[in-house]
Amino acid sequence: MKYVYIVTGEHDGFIGAYSNFKKASVIAKEYAAGSYETDELNAVTISEQSNEWITFYQGTNTSDVERTLVQ
Repeated sequence: MKYVYIVTGEHDGFIGAYSNFKKASVIAKEYAAGSYETDELNAVTISEQSNEWITFYQGTNTSDVERTLVQ
């Protein structure tokens, strides 16, 4: 069994699936900052809320990383 981390964006829906939480959270933070898939890095304060299965990021946009168990 293995965990997969699914990143979802408020406007775009499914963004990607990652085997590593750190990579998934970087993508989710970039999306929340409004700098996902752009060359510029926006200076936006990102708030983070999490529990055992999901982490929410809120800035200019909202995104989340959901942990899912795959067999």
